Amino acid sequence: METKQLRSAELAQWIEDQAGQVSAFQERCMAALEAQAAALLNLLLAGGGGALAFAVHLVEQRAETWLQAGITAATVWLFLVAAVLLLRAMWAQPVYGPGNDPAHLKVAMEIDLVSARLFQLDHQQSAIEHDRARNDRIGMWLNRCRILAAATPIVFLAAAWVVG
Repeated sequence: METKQLRSAELAQWIEDQAGQVSAFQERCMAALEAQAAALLNLLLAGGGGALAFAVHLVEQRAETWLQAGITAATVWLFLVAAVLLLRAMWAQPVYGPGNDPAHLKVAMEIDLVSARLFQLDHQQSAIEHDRARNDRIGMWLNRCRILAAATPIVFLAAAWVVG
C-alpha cells in the first residue's frame, strides 16, 4: 500500500511540475505579446504623428490635392490601426495565475492530500485554458494590426487616386 501511495505522490508531483511549466510558458507568451504590441503601438503613433505633421505641412504649402488626400488618409488610417490595437490586443483583460485563492483551498482541510492536489490541478487547468485563449486572441489581433499597418501605402494610393 505504501508503494502505491508513494507512486501516486510521485505522479502527482510530476503532473504538478508539468502544469507549472505550461503556466510559466503562458505567462512568458503573454509578456512577449504585450511587448510586441507596445512596440507596434509606438511605431503606429510615431508614424501617425509624423504623417500628421507632414499633412499639415502639405496644406500650408498648398500641395497637390491628391497628395494632401493621400497623406491625410494614411494619417487617419495609422491612428485607426493604433486604436484597434489598443482595444483588441492591449486592453486589460483578466489573467488567471497558476495558484489558487486560500478561500478556495479550504476544501483541502476536509479531504486527503491527493484529492486536494487534484482539486488544485483542475483549477490550474482552467487557468491555463483561459490564459491560452487570451494569448491566442491577442496574438490574432496583433497579427491583424501588423497587416493593417503594412497596408498603409495602399490606403495612401487609394485616397490619392480617388481625389486625383
